[in-house]
Amino acid sequence: MPETRTDRPRRILIVGGGISGLAAAVRLVDRHSPHATSDVDPPSPLEVVVCDAGPHCGGMLQTTALADGLVEQCADMFTTKLPWALELCRIIGFQDELIPTDEQRRGAFVAAPRGALPVPAGFSLLAPQRWDSLWKSPLLSTRGKLRMRLEPWLARWNRRFHAGDATDESFQSFAIRHWGVEAYTWLIQPLVSGIFTADPAKLSMDAALTEFADMERQHGSLWRAAQLQKNNTTKRKEQLQSKGKETGSSTAELQDVLTSTGQPTDPTSTGVRYGLFLTPRRGMSSWMTAMVDWLQRRHVRFHTRTTCHELQQVPTGWSVSLRDSSGQSQRETFSAVILAIPTPAAAPLLAAPCPALAHSLSQIEYASAAIVVSRFHRQQFPDQAERLGFGLVVPTALGSPLIATSFASQKFPGRCRPEDLLTRSFFGGALNPAHVEWDDQRLVRSSVTELRRWVPFSGEPIDSQVVRWRQAMPQYHVGHRQRIEAIASAVGHYPNLALAGNAYQGVGIPQCIKSGWDAADRVCS
Repeated sequence: MPETRTDRPRRILIVGGGISGLAAAVRLVDRHSPHATSDVDPPSPLEVVVCDAGPHCGGMLQTTALADGLVEQCADMFTTKLPWALELCRIIGFQDELIPTDEQRRGAFVAAPRGALPVPAGFSLLAPQRWDSLWKSPLLSTRGKLRMRLEPWLARWNRRFHAGDATDESFQSFAIRHWGVEAYTWLIQPLVSGIFTADPAKLSMDAALTEFADMERQHGSLWRAAQLQKNNTTKRKEQLQSKGKETGSSTAELQDVLTSTGQPTDPTSTGVRYGLFLTPRRGMSSWMTAMVDWLQRRHVRFHTRTTCHELQQVPTGWSVSLRDSSGQSQRETFSAVILAIPTPAAAPLLAAPCPALAHSLSQIEYASAAIVVSRFHRQQFPDQAERLGFGLVVPTALGSPLIATSFASQKFPGRCRPEDLLTRSFFGGALNPAHVEWDDQRLVRSSVTELRRWVPFSGEPIDSQVVRWRQAMPQYHVGHRQRIEAIASAVGHYPNLALAGNAYQGVGIPQCIKSGWDAADRVCS
Protein backbone atom coordinates (compact mmCIF):
# COMPACT_ATOMS: atom_id res chain seq x y z
CA MET A 1 0.00 0.00 0.00
CA PRO A 2 1.52 3.38 -0.99
CA GLU A 3 2.47 5.81 1.77
CA THR A 4 2.38 9.59 1.75
CA ARG A 5 5.90 11.05 1.71
CA THR A 6 6.59 14.17 3.69
CA ASP A 7 8.01 16.01 0.63
CA ARG A 8 4.75 15.53 -1.27
CA PRO A 9 1.63 17.68 -0.90
CA ARG A 10 -0.88 16.67 1.75
CA ARG A 11 -3.65 14.77 0.02
CA ILE A 12 -7.20 15.53 1.15
CA LEU A 13 -10.23 13.64 -0.14
CA ILE A 14 -13.68 15.21 -0.09
CA VAL A 15 -16.44 12.63 -0.50
CA GLY A 16 -19.51 14.40 -1.89
CA GLY A 17 -19.63 17.21 -4.44
CA GLY A 18 -22.72 19.03 -3.17
CA ILE A 19 -22.63 22.56 -1.84
CA SER A 20 -20.94 21.48 1.44
CA GLY A 21 -18.22 19.50 -0.31
CA LEU A 22 -17.53 22.22 -2.87
CA ALA A 23 -17.43 24.84 -0.11
CA ALA A 24 -14.89 22.72 1.77
CA ALA A 25 -12.72 22.53 -1.35
CA VAL A 26 -12.92 26.30 -1.89
CA ARG A 27 -11.95 26.87 1.73
CA LEU A 28 -8.95 24.53 1.47
CA VAL A 29 -7.69 26.29 -1.64
CA ASP A 30 -8.49 29.82 -0.49
CA ARG A 31 -7.15 29.63 3.06
CA HIS A 32 -4.45 26.98 2.89
CA SER A 33 -2.78 27.51 -0.50
CA PRO A 34 -0.43 30.48 -0.76
CA HIS A 35 -1.30 31.38 -4.36
CA ALA A 36 -5.06 30.84 -4.40
CA THR A 37 -5.79 34.12 -6.18
CA SER A 38 -3.82 33.21 -9.29
CA ASP A 39 -5.37 31.32 -12.19
CA VAL A 40 -2.03 29.58 -12.88
CA ASP A 41 -0.53 28.48 -9.58
CA PRO A 42 2.74 26.78 -8.64
CA PRO A 43 2.40 23.45 -6.81
CA SER A 44 0.29 23.74 -3.69
CA PRO A 45 1.04 22.23 -0.27
CA LEU A 46 -2.39 20.61 -0.56
CA GLU A 47 -3.66 18.16 -3.13
CA VAL A 48 -7.45 18.20 -3.03
CA VAL A 49 -9.58 15.48 -4.62
CA VAL A 50 -13.40 15.56 -4.81
CA CYS A 51 -15.41 12.47 -5.63
CA ASP A 52 -19.15 12.37 -6.20
CA ALA A 53 -21.52 9.55 -7.07
CA GLY A 54 -23.53 11.67 -9.51
CA PRO A 55 -22.76 12.62 -13.10
CA HIS A 56 -21.85 16.15 -12.01
CA CYS A 57 -21.26 18.12 -8.84
CA GLY A 58 -23.83 20.32 -7.15
CA GLY A 59 -25.85 17.75 -5.24
CA MET A 60 -29.44 18.88 -4.79
CA LEU A 61 -28.72 22.35 -6.21
CA GLN A 62 -29.60 21.63 -9.82
CA THR A 63 -31.25 23.71 -12.52
CA THR A 64 -33.01 22.20 -15.52
CA ALA A 65 -34.92 23.62 -18.48
CA LEU A 66 -38.69 23.55 -18.99
CA ALA A 67 -39.61 25.01 -22.39
CA ASP A 68 -37.66 28.29 -22.45
CA GLY A 69 -37.50 28.61 -18.66
CA LEU A 70 -35.22 27.70 -15.78
CA VAL A 71 -36.44 25.28 -13.13
CA GLU A 72 -34.72 24.75 -9.80
CA GLN A 73 -34.82 21.14 -8.67
CA CYS A 74 -34.54 22.02 -4.98
CA ALA A 75 -33.65 25.28 -3.16
CA ASP A 76 -34.12 28.33 -5.40
CA MET A 77 -32.51 31.07 -3.26
CA PHE A 78 -30.38 31.70 -0.19
CA THR A 79 -30.55 34.16 2.67
CA THR A 80 -28.09 37.01 3.13
CA LYS A 81 -28.88 37.17 6.83
CA LEU A 82 -26.04 34.68 7.31
CA PRO A 83 -22.80 35.76 5.60
CA TRP A 84 -21.26 32.55 4.29
CA ALA A 85 -23.02 32.17 0.91
CA LEU A 86 -22.26 35.76 -0.09
CA GLU A 87 -18.67 35.36 1.07
CA LEU A 88 -18.26 32.20 -1.00
CA CYS A 89 -19.58 34.05 -4.06
CA ARG A 90 -17.08 36.84 -3.42
CA ILE A 91 -14.15 34.40 -3.17
CA ILE A 92 -14.86 32.85 -6.57
CA GLY A 93 -15.86 36.16 -8.20
CA PHE A 94 -19.52 35.22 -8.63
CA GLN A 95 -21.19 38.07 -6.72
CA ASP A 96 -22.17 40.01 -9.86
CA GLU A 97 -24.28 37.03 -10.99
CA LEU A 98 -26.66 37.33 -8.02
CA ILE A 99 -30.09 38.93 -8.24
CA PRO A 100 -32.67 39.75 -5.52
CA THR A 101 -36.31 38.75 -5.37
CA ASP A 102 -38.80 40.91 -7.29
CA GLU A 103 -39.82 43.44 -4.65
CA GLN A 104 -42.98 44.39 -6.56
CA ARG A 105 -44.42 40.89 -6.07
CA ARG A 106 -43.18 39.97 -2.60
CA GLY A 107 -45.69 38.38 -0.27
CA ALA A 108 -47.14 35.02 0.65
CA PHE A 109 -50.58 33.50 1.07
CA VAL A 110 -52.02 30.91 3.41
CA ALA A 111 -54.70 28.43 2.34
CA ALA A 112 -57.83 28.77 4.48
CA PRO A 113 -61.37 27.36 4.36
CA ARG A 114 -62.50 30.65 2.78
CA GLY A 115 -59.72 30.71 0.16
CA ALA A 116 -56.14 31.95 -0.10
CA LEU A 117 -55.54 34.79 2.36
CA PRO A 118 -52.44 37.00 2.61
CA VAL A 119 -50.00 36.59 5.46
CA PRO A 120 -50.27 39.73 7.63
CA ALA A 121 -47.69 42.35 6.71
CA GLY A 122 -44.66 42.29 8.97
CA PHE A 123 -45.28 38.72 10.15
CA SER A 124 -42.06 36.71 10.06
CA LEU A 125 -42.57 33.06 11.04
CA LEU A 126 -42.76 33.45 14.81
CA ALA A 127 -42.12 37.14 15.44
CA PRO A 128 -44.81 39.61 14.27
CA GLN A 129 -43.74 43.23 14.07
CA ARG A 130 -47.06 44.92 13.36
CA TRP A 131 -50.20 44.53 15.46
CA ASP A 132 -52.38 46.57 13.08
CA SER A 133 -51.93 44.12 10.19
CA LEU A 134 -52.59 41.17 12.48
CA TRP A 135 -55.80 42.72 13.78
CA LYS A 136 -57.11 43.36 10.26
CA SER A 137 -56.25 39.90 8.94
CA PRO A 138 -59.20 37.58 8.23
CA LEU A 139 -56.98 34.55 8.90
CA LEU A 140 -57.81 34.51 12.62
CA SER A 141 -60.89 35.06 14.73
CA THR A 142 -61.11 37.90 17.24
CA ARG A 143 -60.44 35.42 20.00
CA GLY A 144 -57.32 34.14 18.24
CA LYS A 145 -56.03 37.68 17.73
CA LEU A 146 -56.60 38.62 21.36
CA ARG A 147 -54.73 35.50 22.45
CA MET A 148 -51.77 36.63 20.34
CA ARG A 149 -51.95 40.12 21.83
CA LEU A 150 -51.60 38.62 25.32
CA GLU A 151 -48.25 37.03 24.41
CA PRO A 152 -46.04 39.59 26.21
CA TRP A 153 -47.84 38.92 29.50
CA LEU A 154 -48.39 35.16 29.16
CA ALA A 155 -44.77 34.68 28.10
CA ARG A 156 -43.68 35.67 31.61
CA TRP A 157 -45.52 32.71 33.12
CA ASN A 158 -44.92 30.18 30.33
CA ARG A 159 -41.24 30.84 29.80
CA ARG A 160 -38.99 27.79 29.37
CA PHE A 161 -35.86 29.07 27.62
CA HIS A 162 -33.54 30.98 29.94
CA ALA A 163 -30.13 32.53 29.34
CA GLY A 164 -27.36 29.97 29.51
CA ASP A 165 -29.62 26.90 29.70
CA ALA A 166 -29.68 23.87 27.40
CA THR A 167 -33.46 23.51 27.22
CA ASP A 168 -35.06 22.23 24.04
CA GLU A 169 -38.68 22.04 22.97
CA SER A 170 -40.68 21.12 19.91
CA PHE A 171 -41.75 23.82 17.48
CA GLN A 172 -45.40 22.91 18.03
CA SER A 173 -45.19 23.28 21.79
CA PHE A 174 -43.18 26.51 21.57
CA ALA A 175 -45.53 28.18 19.06
CA ILE A 176 -48.70 27.27 20.94
CA ARG A 177 -47.18 28.37 24.23
CA HIS A 178 -46.46 31.82 22.82
CA TRP A 179 -49.28 32.46 20.35
CA GLY A 180 -52.10 30.00 21.04
CA VAL A 181 -53.60 27.07 19.17
CA GLU A 182 -55.47 29.08 16.54
CA ALA A 183 -52.50 31.17 15.40
CA TYR A 184 -50.33 28.05 15.35
CA THR A 185 -52.85 26.04 13.31
CA TRP A 186 -53.76 28.56 10.63
CA LEU A 187 -50.71 30.80 10.35
CA ILE A 188 -47.48 29.69 12.03
CA GLN A 189 -47.48 25.94 11.35
CA PRO A 190 -47.95 26.23 7.55
CA LEU A 191 -45.25 28.91 7.25
CA VAL A 192 -42.64 26.93 9.16
CA SER A 193 -43.61 23.53 7.75
CA GLY A 194 -43.35 25.01 4.26
CA ILE A 195 -39.64 25.50 4.98
CA PHE A 196 -38.72 22.39 6.97
CA THR A 197 -41.33 19.78 5.82
CA ALA A 198 -40.85 18.28 9.29
CA ASP A 199 -43.12 16.93 12.01
CA PRO A 200 -43.96 20.04 14.10
CA ALA A 201 -44.30 17.93 17.25
CA LYS A 202 -40.68 16.74 16.85
CA LEU A 203 -38.92 19.71 15.24
CA SER A 204 -36.30 21.16 17.60
CA MET A 205 -36.54 24.85 18.42
CA ASP A 206 -32.98 24.98 19.68
CA ALA A 207 -31.50 23.41 16.54
CA ALA A 208 -33.82 24.43 13.71
CA LEU A 209 -35.26 27.75 14.91
CA THR A 210 -32.46 28.94 17.14
CA GLU A 211 -33.16 32.62 16.51
CA PHE A 212 -36.55 32.45 18.19
CA ALA A 213 -35.37 30.29 21.09
CA ASP A 214 -32.67 32.92 21.68
CA MET A 215 -35.32 35.67 21.58
CA GLU A 216 -37.07 34.01 24.51
CA ARG A 217 -33.80 33.52 26.35
CA GLN A 218 -32.99 37.22 26.05
CA HIS A 219 -36.41 38.89 26.27
CA GLY A 220 -38.99 36.31 27.33
CA SER A 221 -41.60 37.66 24.91
CA LEU A 222 -41.21 37.19 21.16
CA TRP A 223 -43.43 40.23 20.55
CA ARG A 224 -41.21 42.38 22.75
CA ALA A 225 -38.07 41.04 21.05
CA ALA A 226 -39.50 41.78 17.58
CA GLN A 227 -40.35 45.36 18.58
CA LEU A 228 -36.85 45.93 19.93
CA GLN A 229 -35.38 44.52 16.73
CA LYS A 230 -37.65 46.76 14.66
CA ASN A 231 -36.64 49.84 16.66
CA ASN A 232 -32.94 48.98 16.37
CA THR A 233 -33.34 48.55 12.63
CA THR A 234 -35.00 51.94 12.33
CA LYS A 235 -32.22 53.61 14.34
CA ARG A 236 -29.57 51.79 12.31
CA LYS A 237 -31.17 52.90 9.07
CA GLU A 238 -31.37 56.52 10.23
CA GLN A 239 -27.70 56.43 11.24
CA LEU A 240 -26.69 54.97 7.90
CA GLN A 241 -28.79 57.48 5.98
CA SER A 242 -27.23 60.31 7.97
CA LYS A 243 -23.78 58.89 7.35
CA GLY A 244 -24.65 58.47 3.68
CA LYS A 245 -25.44 62.17 3.35
CA GLU A 246 -22.05 62.98 4.84
CA THR A 247 -20.06 60.48 2.77
CA GLY A 248 -22.16 60.42 -0.40
CA SER A 249 -23.18 56.77 -0.04
CA SER A 250 -25.97 55.68 -2.34
CA THR A 251 -29.29 54.21 -1.26
CA ALA A 252 -28.20 50.86 -2.69
CA GLU A 253 -25.06 50.91 -0.56
CA LEU A 254 -27.10 51.67 2.57
CA GLN A 255 -29.47 48.81 1.69
CA ASP A 256 -26.47 46.49 1.30
CA VAL A 257 -25.18 47.44 4.75
CA LEU A 258 -28.58 46.87 6.33
CA THR A 259 -28.92 43.51 4.64
CA SER A 260 -25.43 42.43 5.69
CA THR A 261 -26.30 43.14 9.32
CA GLY A 262 -29.04 40.56 9.16
CA GLN A 263 -31.80 43.05 9.90
CA PRO A 264 -35.11 42.99 8.03
CA THR A 265 -35.13 45.71 5.37
CA ASP A 266 -38.79 45.52 4.43
CA PRO A 267 -41.30 45.83 7.30
CA THR A 268 -44.16 44.99 4.92
CA SER A 269 -42.72 41.65 3.83
CA THR A 270 -44.62 38.55 4.91
CA GLY A 271 -43.90 34.95 5.83
CA VAL A 272 -40.16 35.04 5.30
CA ARG A 273 -38.01 38.14 4.88
CA TYR A 274 -37.93 38.08 1.08
CA GLY A 275 -35.75 41.20 0.98
CA LEU A 276 -32.94 39.12 2.45
CA PHE A 277 -32.77 36.55 -0.37
CA LEU A 278 -30.65 36.25 -3.50
CA THR A 279 -30.28 33.72 -6.30
CA PRO A 280 -27.92 33.20 -9.25
CA ARG A 281 -29.23 34.92 -12.38
CA ARG A 282 -28.87 31.76 -14.47
CA GLY A 283 -29.88 29.28 -11.78
CA MET A 284 -28.17 27.33 -9.03
CA SER A 285 -26.37 25.08 -11.51
CA SER A 286 -24.47 28.08 -12.87
CA TRP A 287 -23.14 28.73 -9.35
CA MET A 288 -22.07 25.11 -8.92
CA THR A 289 -20.37 25.17 -12.34
CA ALA A 290 -18.57 28.39 -11.46
CA MET A 291 -17.25 26.78 -8.27
CA VAL A 292 -16.04 23.68 -10.09
CA ASP A 293 -14.34 25.80 -12.78
CA TRP A 294 -12.65 27.96 -10.12
CA LEU A 295 -11.40 24.87 -8.28
CA GLN A 296 -10.20 23.09 -11.42
CA ARG A 297 -8.11 26.13 -12.38
CA ARG A 298 -6.44 25.70 -9.00
CA HIS A 299 -5.63 22.04 -9.60
CA VAL A 300 -8.45 20.43 -7.59
CA ARG A 301 -9.25 17.05 -9.16
CA PHE A 302 -12.83 15.82 -9.59
CA HIS A 303 -14.03 12.23 -9.98
CA THR A 304 -17.75 12.05 -10.82
CA ARG A 305 -19.74 8.82 -10.99
CA THR A 306 -17.36 7.63 -8.29
CA THR A 307 -18.25 6.31 -4.84
CA CYS A 308 -16.21 5.76 -1.72
CA HIS A 309 -17.06 2.30 -0.39
CA GLU A 310 -14.38 1.61 2.23
CA LEU A 311 -12.28 3.60 4.71
CA GLN A 312 -9.34 2.17 6.63
CA GLN A 313 -7.08 3.99 9.06
CA VAL A 314 -3.38 3.78 8.24
CA PRO A 315 -0.37 5.50 9.90
CA THR A 316 -0.33 8.21 7.23
CA GLY A 317 -4.07 8.90 7.31
CA TRP A 318 -6.76 6.96 5.48
CA SER A 319 -6.67 4.21 2.89
CA VAL A 320 -9.71 4.72 0.69
CA SER A 321 -11.30 2.44 -1.86
CA LEU A 322 -12.92 4.38 -4.70
CA ARG A 323 -15.23 2.68 -7.20
CA ASP A 324 -16.12 4.17 -10.59
CA SER A 325 -19.28 3.69 -12.65
CA SER A 326 -17.84 0.62 -14.40
CA GLY A 327 -17.44 -1.13 -11.05
CA GLN A 328 -13.66 -0.95 -10.99
CA SER A 329 -12.08 -0.09 -7.65
CA GLN A 330 -8.87 1.74 -6.88
CA ARG A 331 -7.29 2.15 -3.46
CA GLU A 332 -5.57 5.42 -2.61
CA THR A 333 -4.08 6.92 0.54
CA PHE A 334 -5.04 10.38 1.79
CA SER A 335 -3.79 12.45 4.69
CA ALA A 336 -7.35 13.44 5.62
CA VAL A 337 -10.93 12.77 4.54
CA ILE A 338 -13.99 15.04 4.62
CA LEU A 339 -17.31 13.19 4.37
CA ALA A 340 -19.74 15.72 2.87
CA ILE A 341 -22.52 13.21 2.32
CA PRO A 342 -25.80 12.41 4.15
CA THR A 343 -25.36 10.58 7.42
CA PRO A 344 -27.05 7.36 6.14
CA ALA A 345 -24.26 7.15 3.55
CA ALA A 346 -21.49 8.20 5.95
CA ALA A 347 -22.39 5.76 8.73
CA PRO A 348 -21.59 2.51 6.82
CA LEU A 349 -18.20 3.91 5.75
CA LEU A 350 -17.32 4.54 9.38
CA ALA A 351 -18.80 1.34 10.84
CA ALA A 352 -15.45 -0.49 10.94
CA PRO A 353 -12.94 2.26 11.81
CA CYS A 354 -15.25 4.41 13.99
CA PRO A 355 -18.18 2.27 15.24
CA ALA A 356 -19.40 4.66 17.95
CA LEU A 357 -19.42 7.58 15.52
CA ALA A 358 -21.21 5.50 12.89
CA HIS A 359 -23.90 4.57 15.41
CA SER A 360 -24.51 8.23 16.32
CA LEU A 361 -24.79 9.20 12.65
CA SER A 362 -27.29 6.42 11.98
CA GLN A 363 -29.64 7.88 14.61
CA ILE A 364 -30.42 10.98 12.51
CA GLU A 365 -33.66 10.47 10.61
CA TYR A 366 -34.33 11.74 7.09
CA ALA A 367 -37.48 12.59 5.13
CA SER A 368 -38.31 12.57 1.43
CA ALA A 369 -40.13 15.04 -0.79
CA ALA A 370 -41.54 15.33 -4.29
CA ILE A 371 -41.71 18.57 -6.27
CA VAL A 372 -44.12 19.05 -9.17
CA VAL A 373 -43.02 21.80 -11.55
CA SER A 374 -45.71 23.05 -13.95
CA ARG A 375 -45.86 25.70 -16.65
CA PHE A 376 -49.07 27.65 -17.31
CA HIS A 377 -50.10 30.54 -19.54
CA ARG A 378 -50.60 33.66 -17.44
CA GLN A 379 -53.97 34.15 -19.08
CA GLN A 380 -55.17 31.05 -17.26
CA PHE A 381 -55.07 33.03 -13.99
CA PRO A 382 -57.30 36.01 -13.13
CA ASP A 383 -55.48 39.35 -13.39
CA GLN A 384 -52.75 37.42 -15.25
CA ALA A 385 -51.37 36.24 -11.89
CA GLU A 386 -50.20 39.72 -10.87
CA ARG A 387 -51.62 39.30 -7.34
CA LEU A 388 -50.28 35.85 -6.59
CA GLY A 389 -47.22 36.89 -4.61
CA PHE A 390 -44.41 34.36 -4.23
CA GLY A 391 -46.37 31.38 -3.00
CA LEU A 392 -49.04 29.62 -0.99
CA VAL A 393 -48.59 27.46 2.12
CA VAL A 394 -51.21 24.96 3.27
CA PRO A 395 -52.06 24.23 6.94
CA THR A 396 -51.95 20.56 7.89
CA ALA A 397 -55.39 21.01 9.47
CA LEU A 398 -56.97 21.26 6.00
CA GLY A 399 -56.05 17.63 5.26
CA SER A 400 -54.49 18.43 1.89
CA PRO A 401 -51.56 16.41 0.51
CA LEU A 402 -50.10 19.70 -0.71
CA ILE A 403 -47.53 21.31 1.60
CA ALA A 404 -46.95 24.48 -0.38
CA THR A 405 -46.84 25.91 -3.88
CA SER A 406 -44.20 28.40 -4.94
CA PHE A 407 -44.82 30.72 -7.89
CA ALA A 408 -41.25 30.45 -9.08
CA SER A 409 -41.42 32.90 -11.97
CA GLN A 410 -42.90 35.54 -9.65
CA LYS A 411 -39.83 35.52 -7.43
CA PHE A 412 -37.12 36.19 -9.98
CA PRO A 413 -37.08 37.72 -13.47
CA GLY A 414 -36.09 35.65 -16.47
CA ARG A 415 -37.25 32.27 -15.15
CA CYS A 416 -39.66 31.77 -18.06
CA ARG A 417 -41.26 33.65 -20.95
CA PRO A 418 -43.25 36.75 -19.89
CA GLU A 419 -46.50 35.13 -21.00
CA ASP A 420 -45.90 32.02 -18.86
CA LEU A 421 -46.07 31.21 -15.13
CA LEU A 422 -43.98 28.54 -13.40
CA THR A 423 -45.21 26.82 -10.22
CA ARG A 424 -43.47 24.38 -7.88
CA SER A 425 -45.73 22.27 -5.65
CA PHE A 426 -44.31 20.29 -2.72
CA PHE A 427 -45.50 16.91 -1.41
CA GLY A 428 -44.29 14.38 1.15
CA GLY A 429 -42.10 15.43 4.05
CA ALA A 430 -42.08 13.79 7.46
CA LEU A 431 -45.87 13.73 7.84
CA ASN A 432 -46.81 12.33 4.42
CA PRO A 433 -43.99 10.07 3.17
CA ALA A 434 -46.36 7.92 1.09
CA HIS A 435 -47.12 10.83 -1.25
CA VAL A 436 -43.57 10.73 -2.59
CA GLU A 437 -44.27 7.27 -4.00
CA TRP A 438 -47.31 8.38 -6.01
CA ASP A 439 -46.70 8.04 -9.74
CA ASP A 440 -45.97 11.18 -11.75
CA GLN A 441 -49.46 11.43 -13.21
CA ARG A 442 -51.12 11.29 -9.81
CA LEU A 443 -48.75 13.90 -8.35
CA VAL A 444 -49.34 16.30 -11.24
CA ARG A 445 -53.10 15.79 -11.04
CA SER A 446 -53.08 16.35 -7.29
CA SER A 447 -50.98 19.51 -7.61
CA VAL A 448 -53.51 21.00 -10.03
CA THR A 449 -56.58 19.94 -8.06
CA GLU A 450 -55.25 21.13 -4.71
CA LEU A 451 -53.95 24.47 -6.00
CA ARG A 452 -57.31 25.15 -7.67
CA ARG A 453 -59.00 24.83 -4.25
CA TRP A 454 -57.46 28.15 -3.22
CA VAL A 455 -56.18 29.83 -6.38
CA PRO A 456 -58.69 30.04 -9.23
CA PHE A 457 -57.37 29.30 -12.71
CA SER A 458 -58.67 27.71 -15.90
CA GLY A 459 -57.48 24.67 -17.81
CA GLU A 460 -54.48 22.44 -17.21
CA PRO A 461 -50.72 23.08 -17.17
CA ILE A 462 -48.99 23.20 -20.53
CA ASP A 463 -46.32 20.79 -19.29
CA SER A 464 -45.06 19.43 -15.99
CA GLN A 465 -42.15 17.51 -14.52
CA VAL A 466 -41.72 15.69 -11.21
CA VAL A 467 -38.58 15.68 -9.06
CA ARG A 468 -38.17 13.29 -6.12
CA TRP A 469 -35.65 13.64 -3.34
CA ARG A 470 -35.63 10.45 -1.29
CA GLN A 471 -34.19 10.51 2.21
CA ALA A 472 -32.59 13.87 1.49
CA MET A 473 -33.82 16.10 4.33
CA PRO A 474 -32.39 15.51 7.82
CA GLN A 475 -34.90 15.85 10.63
CA TYR A 476 -33.85 18.15 13.45
CA HIS A 477 -35.78 16.43 16.21
CA VAL A 478 -35.86 17.69 19.79
CA GLY A 479 -32.41 17.09 21.28
CA HIS A 480 -30.70 17.41 17.89
CA ARG A 481 -28.11 19.87 19.15
CA GLN A 482 -27.04 17.42 21.86
CA ARG A 483 -26.78 14.65 19.24
CA ILE A 484 -24.56 16.84 17.08
CA GLU A 485 -22.37 17.69 20.08
CA ALA A 486 -21.95 13.96 20.75
CA ILE A 487 -21.02 13.40 17.10
CA ALA A 488 -18.49 16.26 17.25
CA SER A 489 -17.00 14.72 20.39
CA ALA A 490 -16.65 11.35 18.66
CA VAL A 491 -15.07 12.95 15.57
CA GLY A 492 -12.59 14.61 17.91
CA HIS A 493 -10.80 11.28 18.30
CA TYR A 494 -9.93 11.34 14.58
CA PRO A 495 -8.09 14.60 13.77
CA ASN A 496 -7.76 13.73 10.08
CA LEU A 497 -11.50 13.16 9.62
CA ALA A 498 -14.27 15.75 9.30
CA LEU A 499 -18.01 15.77 8.52
CA ALA A 500 -20.00 18.33 6.56
CA GLY A 501 -23.53 18.65 5.23
CA ASN A 502 -27.07 19.72 6.03
CA ALA A 503 -27.42 17.41 9.04
CA TYR A 504 -25.17 19.37 11.37
CA GLN A 505 -25.43 23.17 11.46
CA GLY A 506 -28.64 23.83 9.53
CA VAL A 507 -30.43 22.86 6.33
CA GLY A 508 -30.02 26.21 4.57
CA ILE A 509 -27.39 26.90 1.92
CA PRO A 510 -25.31 29.29 4.10
CA GLN A 511 -25.25 26.77 6.97
CA CYS A 512 -24.14 24.00 4.60
CA ILE A 513 -21.32 26.23 3.37
CA LYS A 514 -20.29 26.98 6.94
CA SER A 515 -20.18 23.25 7.75
CA GLY A 516 -17.91 22.70 4.75
CA TRP A 517 -15.61 25.51 5.85
CA ASP A 518 -15.42 24.20 9.39
CA ALA A 519 -14.58 20.72 8.08
CA ALA A 520 -11.79 22.14 5.90
CA ASP A 521 -10.35 24.11 8.81
CA ARG A 522 -10.48 21.05 11.03
CA VAL A 523 -8.43 18.76 8.77
CA CYS A 524 -5.84 21.52 8.24
CA SER A 525 -5.65 22.80 11.80
